[in-house]
Amino acid sequence: MLSGVGVSLRPPFEAYVHNWDQVSWLEVLIDNFLMRSSDALSRLRPYAELYPLAFHSVSLSVGDFLVKRPSPFLRQLRRAVCEYQPTVVSDHVCWSSYGGCYVHDLLPLPRTPTELERLVERVDYIQEFLGVPLILENITAYAAYEVDCMSEGEFFTELTQRTGCGVLLDLHNLWVNARNWGSDSMQDLLAMPLHAVKQVHVAGGEMRGQLCVDSHSSRVSDDILALFGELCMRCGPTPVCLEWDREIPDPKILETELQRIANVLQRYSHGKNSSLARTVS
Repeated sequence: MLSGVGVSLRPPFEAYVHNWDQVSWLEVLIDNFLMRSSDALSRLRPYAELYPLAFHSVSLSVGDFLVKRPSPFLRQLRRAVCEYQPTVVSDHVCWSSYGGCYVHDLLPLPRTPTELERLVERVDYIQEFLGVPLILENITAYAAYEVDCMSEGEFFTELTQRTGCGVLLDLHNLWVNARNWGSDSMQDLLAMPLHAVKQVHVAGGEMRGQLCVDSHSSRVSDDILALFGELCMRCGPTPVCLEWDREIPDPKILETELQRIANVLQRYSHGKNSSLARTVS
């Protein structure tokens, strides 16, 4: 069962993650343990014995509707799910391959009824093959399609209703998109199917000229924590994961960030919303 604060496990954290009192679970980028040597998956065992694990992936490419059979990666993922029984299996609403040929990026899907139909079919297929529900993450989008006719909130609402999948709500991605496209991040948050949110990502980014980039390379901003507070106020405390992938700071700084996130959860762990506190099992 996931609850409280987790951290996205990265090699620099491995030496001292056990010393962080705030960490209740670990998110594992499972691709790193499936695409290497045959014994790489066994490296997860020490962590699985200490923490609940959430599997996160960037390789399912749920938007690649040309893939009609289980890919080698999907077969490997099913084996890992059977072996470790993770609480969560997640990926992104995106396409990162075309006909099985990977482009090594997470690219947005056109938000149209036709694309939604294809996506529903793919998500249903993947969930049935894995034997577990997926939770799917909103991505940063630095380009858009002229054919888009649905908002992200509408697209996710339809997807969750029709497939039963959950939402991994990345608040930094949502905020970055609002900043770059000139929308209101709080309104964008409220447009998402909050009842389907099973997990949250928070992170920090950077500015590159006039563009805000989701780089996972800095502290979580107060704006992101305000969005998280709004979510918790409406839905109760929700499992949240800190992502920090680049320019890794001193462990004490990471510990301070984890405590800031934990403080938001604590603020909404009692009172009128306490009965709505989210756990994932």
